[in-house]
Amino acid sequence: MSSPDAGKWEEAMEDEMKSLTENDTFTVVRLPDDRKSVGGRWVYSVKLDPDATEKYKARYVAKGYSQVERVDYLPRDICAHCSYYFSSGTDAGCSSA
Repeated sequence: MSSPDAGKWEEAMEDEMKSLTENDTFTVVRLPDDRKSVGGRWVYSVKLDPDATEKYKARYVAKGYSQVERVDYLPRDICAHCSYYFSSGTDAGCSSA
């Protein structure tokens, strides 16, 4: 990064990754051979604190538009109905899957 504020942006990205890790936002798993990973990108913004101090914020967002419903994810109504079965590692008894 060649911005004069590169150090601030790098710190913001480190803070975001720390937050994602601490909140168990993701789990690293082996990608099945027949799947492609969903890409992501960094989104940057400068926010002002109440005392007008600039705060550099970085967020990592998934490029979800590349996903296919029922292949890469289930619709919300199915997920709500089957959350117990999927969290327990089985879809037995889930008629919506």
